[in-house]
Amino acid sequence: MGEYLKVSSLLDAYSRMNSSDKEYLLLRTQLQLDWNKNTTAAIATIQEALKEYPSDYDVLLMAAEIASTAN
Repeated sequence: MGEYLKVSSLLDAYSRMNSSDKEYLLLRTQLQLDWNKNTTAAIATIQEALKEYPSDYDVLLMAAEIASTAN
């Protein structure tokens, strides 16, 4: 739980500077999936990433991963 709080706090601080950065969006999605177990929030975040980076391989791969696990 302590690791989650550290990562979450760091991501929140980073988001104030650049909330549309690809790496930030991917990390936020992973955090929402793995630690929060919040698929709905993860889907919303990856949708934002898809809007910003529609042809990016990493974003497409993460979106496919979520789609396959969320049905």
